[in-house]
Amino acid sequence: MKNTVVLRESSRQEIKAIVLARLETLNKDAKIMLMGRDRPITVRELIEEVEKDSALGKKIVEVQFSFLRMLTNGEI
Repeated sequence: MKNTVVLRESSRQEIKAIVLARLETLNKDAKIMLMGRDRPITVRELIEEVEKDSALGKKIVEVQFSFLRMLTNGEI
């Protein structure tokens, strides 16, 4: 069974803001190829997906937050 964490809405919004701030530091026109997609997506499009809270946007937040957590825990 997958580990899931239930977050308060305020915590979820704070995490989303951190991820958006991180994405804002990147070149908006840079393209990233994601598994399961047939074309690259720009950082600008990633930001839009996170802002819209789409399924892709939620996954981006989840992955980025996991990365940041590993970074702060010294795992990477």
